[in-house]
Amino acid sequence: MAPFGLETTFVAPGEIVIPDVLTAEEAQEDFNILMDAYVELFPSFYDIVTPEQFEEFKKTSLAKLQSDISYKDFWNVIWSSTSTELAHDSHLSLLTPNPWEPVDGDEYKGNLLLGAIEDSLFVTQALEGAEHLLGKKVDSLDNESASDVIRRIKGMTTGYDAGVRSKIDRLNLVAWNRIYHNRLTEPRTTRVKFSDGTEYIDVWQKSGRGGKYIPALSYEVDYYKRMLQSYSKNWEFKDLNDSTVLLTVNTFTLNDVEVDDIVSKIGGNVQKENMIIDLRLNPGGHVSAMNRLLSVFIDTTSVALNQYAMVNSNASYESFKYSLNYDQSIAPFEGFKPIEGKKGFYSDSEYPVNDIVPDSLVHYPGKVYILTSDQSCSAATVFASVLVRNHRAVTVGRETGTAYHYVTAMKFADIQLPNSKIQVHIPLVKEVFDDVVNERVPYGRGLLPDYEVPVTYEEFFTAENDIILKKAIELIAEGKYLGEDPFEVKGNAMLDKPSGRKSLYIYLLLGILAVGGAVWVSRKKK
Repeated sequence: MAPFGLETTFVAPGEIVIPDVLTAEEAQEDFNILMDAYVELFPSFYDIVTPEQFEEFKKTSLAKLQSDISYKDFWNVIWSSTSTELAHDSHLSLLTPNPWEPVDGDEYKGNLLLGAIEDSLFVTQALEGAEHLLGKKVDSLDNESASDVIRRIKGMTTGYDAGVRSKIDRLNLVAWNRIYHNRLTEPRTTRVKFSDGTEYIDVWQKSGRGGKYIPALSYEVDYYKRMLQSYSKNWEFKDLNDSTVLLTVNTFTLNDVEVDDIVSKIGGNVQKENMIIDLRLNPGGHVSAMNRLLSVFIDTTSVALNQYAMVNSNASYESFKYSLNYDQSIAPFEGFKPIEGKKGFYSDSEYPVNDIVPDSLVHYPGKVYILTSDQSCSAATVFASVLVRNHRAVTVGRETGTAYHYVTAMKFADIQLPNSKIQVHIPLVKEVFDDVVNERVPYGRGLLPDYEVPVTYEEFFTAENDIILKKAIELIAEGKYLGEDPFEVKGNAMLDKPSGRKSLYIYLLLGILAVGGAVWVSRKKK
């Protein structure tokens, strides 16, 4: 401002001071502000939690806030609201760092690391000298039954949509730290009781001082080797044999040159009978890149879906008072309109996949097998869903991390709680991809695989081969591909959502049939 002769009004932001302790009043105020923000801002909130569950969560949490509470313990309360216990979502997150995480490698570990598959808790890794205990089934840990441990760690999962289960399954196996509430900064002694009646007293030591764990999680294990490669390669083609090619796409955050290169490479492989597309480590990205690649695989104009976007208000929000990126003078969704009889405000989807037309130059006509996992999220889920919805591909592996029917994303409010300064990233727009509900796409779940490969210990700890890719290759060899189209009109239900022109035609048709039926019955009686 000074060059124009004006006195500046800029005020430099002050340093955020994190309190060591919050009073009961401060903690309760912050907690209630966040609960109100969830209800006001987050349009998918009641898709995830019932009003009764919400009230129970508030009651249980407020009981912990009746006296002074440490910042670290209060952080846990807020963090739990972003987990299975309440408002978990792949686009909802806690921006404030975890104060319980070890700093500069100051971490303690036991001689035994534990994980779970379904209802079994067992030893997944052991320090040298204790490797004879590998794989042993655990009956209790510090007098907490194995079933209670598994139930508790399921409740600690964050970053997944609706009723998606695949992320819970993977983390229950590999995220041993959750068993100990992520508190790894102090020494401890744990008592492990095995199902055969034997016990092991595990004295924890600082990480790195007790030798090596067996098995070692090295890049010799295929899962971690692919994980490393995904950081450096956005995409890759690989010939598997004379009839099959593998296209790995690790992100849809691709520029035009990368997309053109992929399309060109596909064009050079149109003679291959089978293409496997690996999206297992793809977190999503640009809609434009995704749609361009989809156009290479669809045979005709894509199925028209009843897509829409929904928000809770087209005015400003009271919770913007605590937002770091919006203020109360802003109404970000003024163009959204109400629909009579429906809650919320509606607009066209910002994630459009309707009416994608086949690419005019490159078309892959062969069989398409898509590899998916809980780490296939956002655009990666939509890509696979579009091809499945058009009966153009089958999926192999596991349920996707993003729900099939909707994703809550696009715009976000970063809420900072006034006393604790904890920041929560809350999505504002519910994007509905499809409104059909059937056995193939049950509501609230991710895109389920046509051919499931269950979570196994070997895949994440010892296997040097790609178990899910191997399954896809076996399916090709056996000639297993598409069955009947599960999206034919029979057996499909519709979500309770805004009725577009397509729905109106359906209702008119049903009305005509009903009237005709009534006339026919009347004549029969006469």
